[in-house]
This record gives sequence, C-alpha cells and structure tokens, in this order.
Amino acid sequence: MVVTQNKNPGAAVLIALIAGFFGFQGIGHMYTGKTSKGIGLWLIGWLMGIYIVLFTFGGVLPMTIILESISYHIGFDKHMMG
Repeated sequence: MVVTQNKNPGAAVLIALIAGFFGFQGIGHMYTGKTSKGIGLWLIGWLMGIYIVLFTFGGVLPMTIILESISYHIGFDKHMMG
C-alpha cells in the first residue's frame, strides 16, 4: 500500500514565488514531489544568474571604460565644457 499526500497547489505557488524571488527556482516543484525537475530548474537558475553577473561585469564595464578613455583622449569632455 502506497500512501500519498496531497499537496496544496496554493502553497506550492506561494513557496515558488517567495523562494524564486530569492533565487531558488524549482522549490515549488520539489515541494510537490518532482525533485528531479526542481533540482534541474534550481541549477539552471543559478547558472543563468552567474552568467548574467559575469556578462555584466565582464562585458559592459570594460566597454564603458574603453569608451570613456577614448572620449577623454579625443577631448570630448573639453568640447562639452566650453
């Protein structure tokens, strides 16, 4: 005999929203018993977060520094100041 517990779908949504806000995607799936899917979503969410942080600091920041350096060397700031 297998005993199953019915999980409250409203609680699953609430858990998913709160945990997802703090970066823990997939917790709602884990709550409902879909552990593999929940862990997969959690890993994908963290990998995407790491990628976004690396892209932001590794892509946009150096480009900004390069553009500001170029504008300084061509005297763009002096022309703007009058």
